Amino acid sequence: MYYCFLKMSTRTSTRRTTAATGRDNYQTTVIARHFNEKGFRAQLRRLRGSFDYLCKSAISASYTMKTAMDEKYTNYLYTTIDLNTGYPVNFAICGDKNAHTMYVEVICAKKGGKQLMEFIIADARSRGKTKVMLSALPTVINFYRKLGFKPGKQCNDDPDLVKIETAHSIRGKKLSTLQEVDNDRQFKSYLRELIRKGIASDPQCKYVDDCNVDGYSMTLCFNNK
Repeated sequence: MYYCFLKMSTRTSTRRTTAATGRDNYQTTVIARHFNEKGFRAQLRRLRGSFDYLCKSAISASYTMKTAMDEKYTNYLYTTIDLNTGYPVNFAICGDKNAHTMYVEVICAKKGGKQLMEFIIADARSRGKTKVMLSALPTVINFYRKLGFKPGKQCNDDPDLVKIETAHSIRGKKLSTLQEVDNDRQFKSYLRELIRKGIASDPQCKYVDDCNVDGYSMTLCFNNK
């Protein structure tokens, strides 16, 4: 397995977000730790109590912890801390799928998800990776689309999928829940096409409801010409 040891790395930036009470400024810092680095497990233990809150109970804390502690899947733990409160606002668990690809195993965010993904992408590029891959639930496929990810495991867009996305304005849809996905016939038809093309993360699933559990493969390539 390819290892790239990382000393504690922090980046602090001021971002503006919309809160229930109006406009709110908050400062954050991203802490990135390597699996074999001193402090990885301590950081994970501090984060454990926030798993259910940050993941909105969509991913169990036991599964997240098990994944994070398995070196087969995990090489890096990214955590964004709100410097005003000292509490985490998001985290991601990533692994070296191979020497060229970083795989996002788990990512959960109450806010700042886009900034966290941009940090991970930049970190992957700095490590010489050429790809970032992940499995996206249907509610966040368009979120990753905007970051440059493409459905499937290839670097190029599938022309058939692009036609469907264009014809039915798929990329403009904002679906927050699986119920909304289920009620949108055009988006559900799009998911069926992803399944037909073998893009579902679970290669054994055949129906949308079943495939939605593990999501759909997405890939971002660097310097792809």
